[in-house]
Amino acid sequence: MLVTSKSIKQRLVSGGLWATAAKLVVAFGGLALNALLTRLLPPQEVGAYFLIVSIATIGALLVQLGTHQAIVPLIAAALESPDASRVGRYVRAAFACFFLATALVGGIYWQIGGQWLGEVVFGSPLVAAVSGLTAVWIGLRGLQTLGSQILRGFHRIGLASVFEGALTSVLIVAVLAAVLVRRGQSSLGEVLMVTVAVLAVTTAMNIWSIGTICRQAGCGKGYDFSTVLKASLPLFVVSIAVPGIAEAHLWVLGEAVSEAEVAIYGAAYRVARVVVIPLLIINSVIPPMIAQLLAQGKQARVERVLRAAAVAAGVPSVVIVLLLAAGGTPLLGLLFGDYYAEGAGVLLILVAAQAVNALTGSPGVLLVASARQAVVMRFALLSGMLGLLVSIVAVDRFGYIGVAWGVAFGLVAHNVGMWAYCIIRMGVKTHMGVAAIGDVTGVFIRRLWCVISRKD
Repeated sequence: MLVTSKSIKQRLVSGGLWATAAKLVVAFGGLALNALLTRLLPPQEVGAYFLIVSIATIGALLVQLGTHQAIVPLIAAALESPDASRVGRYVRAAFACFFLATALVGGIYWQIGGQWLGEVVFGSPLVAAVSGLTAVWIGLRGLQTLGSQILRGFHRIGLASVFEGALTSVLIVAVLAAVLVRRGQSSLGEVLMVTVAVLAVTTAMNIWSIGTICRQAGCGKGYDFSTVLKASLPLFVVSIAVPGIAEAHLWVLGEAVSEAEVAIYGAAYRVARVVVIPLLIINSVIPPMIAQLLAQGKQARVERVLRAAAVAAGVPSVVIVLLLAAGGTPLLGLLFGDYYAEGAGVLLILVAAQAVNALTGSPGVLLVASARQAVVMRFALLSGMLGLLVSIVAVDRFGYIGVAWGVAFGLVAHNVGMWAYCIIRMGVKTHMGVAAIGDVTGVFIRRLWCVISRKD
């Protein structure tokens, strides 16, 4: 299946529209969810909720074993090859690895880990009391992400974008909004039960879609564990080192301060994630295209796509940073209440770090697509551990501000390091540039003209 210049632009536009809509829904749905939580729950329970979300995030990364990152280039390359039947073997192996890991990790957390983290590490009976629900959440969240990535490997960007979190976010917000209107308050356990129930429904729809697509594509039978694990295990380390260590910053904070202070940091952290939405949108669209272009030996076109993607992500990210820097305090107060406005300093530090990452583009996508997972792993481990060390040293003196500096340091060091490697060792630039701005502008002008003239 040859990837032409025209097909690349068509996929960028159609996939970008779906990904943009879905990421915006997830982002603003997340803000709406947090705004609802700060009105349904007291600060102590909000802080406990943020700690549980962090646990579920790390747990989901553990049970996926890196397959959610490896499966996209594997499927894309298999579809490009004469033996497309390999796709089925990859998909089955990825699911088998996931379910085995889920049984192990979920069982350990339910029986031992939840009580230990809640009572010993965080000193939070609230976290310990809902360990069973958290274990279920871990499994469902991991399955949702893996399923969405498999759909993305098949170039079903629309379905992947909907099932990756957009539909789940909308339904959870709708249910909790109804609870707020009807009763005006809730409990942490009730919020988690709503989350798990909605996630179970949307994940079942996701898996059914994958089954339908595989049957239509005539995917082969059997399992290819060796190929999947060879690609996924280095990425497993990466997935733990980057978002996993990022979540560990919250654990450092949770051990050092009260749940109410964790709530302030958590609210600001979630607002800061809005900055990275443009880059997340781009990274959800381009991986299969980069993998196929590399397979065809079109390195010059790879750079053009990556630099154009950096423009599309970097410009809106800078605009968002400027807006949040100017109005962070009133925004936090408006969204979550006056108590949470104290997190404006955290917000400013984190949005600046996210902007730097957006401007350097998507070097990680290039490294994974070119089978340099080990390089990504090394950068992730080094930058993640250095950032976590900053948080550990700074938390006692500066509290959540010190943790924010640790998170920012790790984020910037990771992406800038990979960006420099791509330039020096691969000769490929991933950051935005003048020529890339012209490319993106030209594409949008041509698409606008097609819409105006009713041509496609």
